[in-house]
Amino acid sequence: MPLREGFSIARFDVEVVGHLTLDYIKTPRGTVNEVLGGTPTYVGFSLSRLGFKVGVISTIGHDFSEPHVLCLAKDMELSKVKRSFKPTTRFQISYFDHGRELRLLALCEPIDESTLTSLNEAEAIFIGTVAGEVDLKTLEKVSCLDLYKTLSLQGFLRSFRPNGYVELRTEDRLLPLLGRFNLICGSSEEMMIELGASNLKQALSRALKLGGGVAVATMGHEGSMVAYQGGFLRVPAFKTAALDPTGAGDVYAGVLANYLSRGEDIKWAACVAASAASFVVEGLGPSRFGSKREVEVRASAMLEKVVFQPF
Repeated sequence: MPLREGFSIARFDVEVVGHLTLDYIKTPRGTVNEVLGGTPTYVGFSLSRLGFKVGVISTIGHDFSEPHVLCLAKDMELSKVKRSFKPTTRFQISYFDHGRELRLLALCEPIDESTLTSLNEAEAIFIGTVAGEVDLKTLEKVSCLDLYKTLSLQGFLRSFRPNGYVELRTEDRLLPLLGRFNLICGSSEEMMIELGASNLKQALSRALKLGGGVAVATMGHEGSMVAYQGGFLRVPAFKTAALDPTGAGDVYAGVLANYLSRGEDIKWAACVAASAASFVVEGLGPSRFGSKREVEVRASAMLEKVVFQPF
């Protein structure tokens, strides 16, 4: 059965697709247990603060508590979030000096195909899976929809060992679909693995040649690189005291996509995206999001630091 609705709206600016999760996050600077997670959480909260109307399409288990539902419902529409007989998707996320270790603890049921192919209430869609919860057959149907479409690579490239630990792999069947999306996003590692490239510029260039409009790779504290028909933009990360990088890439991609879907200048959109991501890392879990004014102040300070590089 669908969850209760959040605010009542006739049309969404964007519907975010992917599992809502319950995460256990451990960083050198702190630990949080059973905190809200998943792409819809981070993208939804950040876009809501920027004035966008957000709908979520997901499945959760009966272990997903009512306080969590109420927290999300303040900022996003949940009528297409369905309860499942399976437990909510859960991740254990551990950060070390050398990087991150991700472990899948539980996996909820896939997201229903019929929900994804009847998106007549949204101007844009963001596919942000974390564990393959949208299959490629369904993704192919979504890729033909006439709206602004964004695809995050992460959930399609993850494989899981028997103990749940995550490894990245190439998904060749995904390649023919990439050119149908307005924006393709992923980490630098994900981009190079999927596009079979030895360096990031090569990966992004190959993504554009498939037919998409914009390809972006996030690089953590080193910022991001955006490729579009005019060339490359090297966007630095906003310098701030980082506690937890979880969700920053999702926020960056979600904000960039929705600013571009409204026709904003790509350089400004990338700065707003980087600024929004900088607030998220200042808290543990999804606890810190800047207001529109705060985000735009930081974005304005970043504009002159963006470097354009031709092909």
